[in-house]
Amino acid sequence: NPGLSYDKVKEIVNTAGTDAFEDNDNFESASPLTNGNYNLSATDSDYFNVLMKKGDRLNIRLEGDPQDHYSEPLEVYLRTYKPDRTLIKETAGVGEQKIIANQGGTYFFEIAPQHTSTKEIFYNLFIQQTLSFGGIFPLFPKGLWQSGMSLLIPDRDSWIQSDRAVISLTDQSGFPIKSYTDISDSRHVVGMVEEGFGLFPFVGTEYIRVESDLPFWGLQLATDGDAVMLGSNFIPLERASSQIFFPHFYRSSGWFYDWQTEIGIINVGDKSEEIVLTSYDAEGLAADSLTITLKPGEKTESDASAIAILSSKTKTMSAAATSGRDCLIGYAVFLNPTPGGMGRDVVQVTGRRGQVAGNTLYDDSILIAPHVACNDDWWTKIAVMNTGEADSVVAFSAFNPDGKLAGVFKQMLRARQNFVKDVSEIFPDMLPEDIGNLKIVSENKQPLCGIMFYGDVADRQLAALPLRPIEASSLYLPLVACSDLWWTGVGIMNTGNTSADVSFSLFDSEGKFLSQVSRRLNANQRIAYLADDLFGDDFSESARYMKAESLGGQPLSGIYLIGTTDGLRLMGDEMLSAD
Repeated sequence: NPGLSYDKVKEIVNTAGTDAFEDNDNFESASPLTNGNYNLSATDSDYFNVLMKKGDRLNIRLEGDPQDHYSEPLEVYLRTYKPDRTLIKETAGVGEQKIIANQGGTYFFEIAPQHTSTKEIFYNLFIQQTLSFGGIFPLFPKGLWQSGMSLLIPDRDSWIQSDRAVISLTDQSGFPIKSYTDISDSRHVVGMVEEGFGLFPFVGTEYIRVESDLPFWGLQLATDGDAVMLGSNFIPLERASSQIFFPHFYRSSGWFYDWQTEIGIINVGDKSEEIVLTSYDAEGLAADSLTITLKPGEKTESDASAIAILSSKTKTMSAAATSGRDCLIGYAVFLNPTPGGMGRDVVQVTGRRGQVAGNTLYDDSILIAPHVACNDDWWTKIAVMNTGEADSVVAFSAFNPDGKLAGVFKQMLRARQNFVKDVSEIFPDMLPEDIGNLKIVSENKQPLCGIMFYGDVADRQLAALPLRPIEASSLYLPLVACSDLWWTGVGIMNTGNTSADVSFSLFDSEGKFLSQVSRRLNANQRIAYLADDLFGDDFSESARYMKAESLGGQPLSGIYLIGTTDGLRLMGDEMLSAD
């Protein structure tokens, strides 16, 4: 039958009879479900259950089968039940129910035909369970790309094996297509998304979402063959903001000679949002605007050259939810410009972060570039935007690798104006290799955001990282990859005012301590090491993640880079606050 799509054929082949579940016609035989999209049929009641902890949210969506019965009404009831099997709610036909667990236990739901009949009713069932902590990786590249994931859950207890981590492929509306649930006691879960977790690409997959009962940190790498790679940390949902800023982008006018930038925005809230996109010119003045609507979980992604309000005269952009809700997450993908260049990377863009997040109060009038690489092999570029409402003098202070102030450059940035330059060009009177790190400060406390770029002079490798406020006294590196093929590098800066002893600890996948080394860092000093060189003979091939901790409580800022020894692939991001 040539009218059947390949995906429909796979669905039929992998279905037992006409329903993936059989004999689930009462509470006792209810079939357990996890996040995903299920194509099912019913002649009598179908019962399902989901294990919920207090505070979990469950969204159940019911649709008719668009392949065969799109024009017919869906004549079923959706009934949801508490763990004691008392009815929560009943709805008829197409629609959805949202449940918040007021107590832990097994919750049930029933799909029941409205009329007694021997006719099968075909329906699509969507399940989305939201746990205490969530994050997303905004890309799931199609085609020949493969994705690897490293998930760090350091608070897992070997005596408690009920703490869940759920990895889901989601469609453009943010609903899971398929998921993988890990309930092991492993503190470090790593593997290929496709082979390791069984999450092979589906038509319509847009991004990956992770839910967990416990705080987690992690990153994802996406590779296309042996020459192209990009990646970033998972973006915590708590970093969503009502307004986000894109401090720098490129409009491409030709594939071979110009940088390219793809701009993405995701509504991670639970309501449809009207979002105003505003572009700004070289002086920070509003140039044009555009209003779009994003449904809950929906993502939009476009090349900068395809966004109507962005022209060669515009330099920055903001996206703001008119509701004022903290619902937006944004990212940009940068592609290397040269004919042979294969470098590309993805970077999160942020909103204003001068609020409490966890136990940390962020001062986003100060940004840190904890490691600068300007030499015969590498270049570093920064882009900084004044996201405030007032003009500001912004001071760029360069410190040498020992933490001594080596140069200061001041730039007036008007509100919404940006500054983009190679670091070596900002300080032309300094030897590039003498620049260890940067501290960027708005002198009248205007909020700043920015991106830093690392690239090799051969234009084969590129890493894009966010410029961050001063983070915390302890940081996590969620993956240590050191082998004949892979290397991992870290750059750590003591951003405090006094010297500090900083310990570096390695752990295996079960969280077992392996080894530790310490380094004394002066105020504003940074160190940069390959992970295996940092530990020397104490490095263990069993190492899976690392923790850096300031023993005196001085704040740290750090970045990591992961690349291949053949000089073809690279990605990087910030080291993550463990406080």
